Amino acid sequence: MRYLILPLLLCLPLWAAEPFLLWSGPEIPKDPGQLPEPAGLTHSVIYRPLAENDHKFIHGVAIIEHDGVMFANWGSSPLHENGIHETLRGKRSKDSGKTWSDVEVVAPGFEGNDCHSPASYLSHKKELWTFAARFDGAHKSHFPGLQAEAFALNQKTNKWKSRGIVMNNCWPYDEPVLMDNGSYITGGQDKQGLPVVAISQGGNLTKMWDTVRIPYEADLKPNFGETTVWAEGKEVIAVIRGGAGQACVANSRDYCKTWDNARASHYPIPRL
Repeated sequence: MRYLILPLLLCLPLWAAEPFLLWSGPEIPKDPGQLPEPAGLTHSVIYRPLAENDHKFIHGVAIIEHDGVMFANWGSSPLHENGIHETLRGKRSKDSGKTWSDVEVVAPGFEGNDCHSPASYLSHKKELWTFAARFDGAHKSHFPGLQAEAFALNQKTNKWKSRGIVMNNCWPYDEPVLMDNGSYITGGQDKQGLPVVAISQGGNLTKMWDTVRIPYEADLKPNFGETTVWAEGKEVIAVIRGGAGQACVANSRDYCKTWDNARASHYPIPRL
């Protein structure tokens, strides 16, 4: 019998036998209202719809401090999430988030079915960038035609200006991370809702980034696989909103050219 056990174990998915240890602290409450908050934490409302026909569906808020000013942006729709009327709007704060400016349009959306959706920020060489997802907002399933459009804050006019399409088949979700080889990486999902990363061509942010899909164990079945990354040397770790209500984790050891299969962790992430 002992000669049969080892082959059977080798056939099991690695994640099923040994989940990735992503969190070693106390048990995380299932009720978000029971999560502890740091001492001294204060809350500030950035934006609240003023009328029924105002942009009332808000999601995907990003925030960054750049040159002494806090910038926030979000996907903003008068109807529903990721619809044809969605644009990317934002505000600024000069007092560390206590008060905020009037609403500004960062990415204006389109006359047709395409829309602009939530974006990630990057402060690069004293210039502020944001990377807005754009796709067919009349979709019935996921995000057909998905691309990412770069916008940079014009230092002379203090307004946002498009710098063109920089990613194909990637919705960037987190602030790009600078790797030791001089390229940036951001985590996201593709038009099918599967986890990907996008990698810049060195420090050239307007040259088309490479999109690389992260493989995963079949049992995980990721859907809307929003992904975030961090890098240490050649190694990059991706954390994915994944299957079975748990975060999934994948590793790359060659600056994201290739990836190990994503596997489950002990860290809970709900799926709606």
